[in-house]
Amino acid sequence: TTSTDPADTLVNVYQIVIDEGRWTMNFPDREPVSATAVVDGDNIITDSEPFESVRHPGTMLPSHGVFHMEGDRLVGDVTATWQMASGDSVGQLRTEGTRAP
Repeated sequence: TTSTDPADTLVNVYQIVIDEGRWTMNFPDREPVSATAVVDGDNIITDSEPFESVRHPGTMLPSHGVFHMEGDRLVGDVTATWQMASGDSVGQLRTEGTRAP
């Protein structure tokens, strides 16, 4: 996952496990994060439970994603809403993934 802001170069790496409409996001060295997934036309729409941010440790965020297939890649956009003491901060992130071997 990368930001849609060209100045933001942080890359997050995680694995998604799909099982009967439930997605689990597995970030390295963290507890799994559950998400619901529904199909709408060519899109897969996901909503995660709140989890601790990789980009802002100590800050919780839920995420909302819209994904589709491009060839053999799953691509999409994720809206992350960091729940900060000063008020929510929203970021748009670009996601691209391939099937694990």
